[in-house]
Amino acid sequence: MPELPDLTVFSENLSKQYVGKKIGDVSVLRTKPVLPMPTNQFTALLQEKFFQRIERRGKQLVFVIDDMNELWVHLMLHGEIYALQPHESVPAASCVVIGFQDKTRLAFADGTQWMKIKIRQPGQDPPAWASKGMDPLSKGFTVEYLTRCAATQRLGALKPFLMNQKLIGGIGNAFADEILWDAHLAPTRLAAKLIPEELPRLHMSIRNVLSNAVQEVRKRSHGGFTGEIRDFLSVHVGKGKPCPRCTTPVHFALVKGRGTYWCPRCQV
Repeated sequence: MPELPDLTVFSENLSKQYVGKKIGDVSVLRTKPVLPMPTNQFTALLQEKFFQRIERRGKQLVFVIDDMNELWVHLMLHGEIYALQPHESVPAASCVVIGFQDKTRLAFADGTQWMKIKIRQPGQDPPAWASKGMDPLSKGFTVEYLTRCAATQRLGALKPFLMNQKLIGGIGNAFADEILWDAHLAPTRLAAKLIPEELPRLHMSIRNVLSNAVQEVRKRSHGGFTGEIRDFLSVHVGKGKPCPRCTTPVHFALVKGRGTYWCPRCQV
């Protein structure tokens, strides 16, 4: 599933191509992702409009429309976005296709139909499935905020704590592993039991790992907005591979149902 670094770059690349382009036809080919909004209402709210800006919020892409409606997209596990030129066919798994007046199209595809696409109108709450936690790259994400959040997790391990979208928006499975490796912390440690000097270290790792990952994805994306670029990761790379820091074989186990990689020597 795309995470904060991927989605940040996706929003940048989408903005370069689609901000300001007037929308023409809109097709809903599979209805599940847009429910409960009726198809005719969904298409009517997009036709003849244009995107003012495209941004990432948590794990969602938000397309801000010129009438201040917002198109929220959560790609989930299998969602993909395709840029289509006039001569290109629509992918078979497409759920929604937005056509522009210059004849280019943007296809949102997911064969499982797990992806979520919702139009949020002014005054409405964000979708129930949207990340509501603090953005870890925002100014408001301070050591104090992280400390308060950790204190609420009485029996919660660090790995699921970092992935809790109600507290911290945008971190997923891969980058939670990378952050904890960088911070020298085991994913099974209890968040509420971190000692005072460990919390600033964790905070710094969150900021540094995510910021560096945005730069790495940006260099490798080639203007695209689909897939996951993971060839630069340190520990979330495979069981038994040597830890880049100490060469100890990387350990793998399920932590609260999530496949997790960590160094049993470096991370305590």
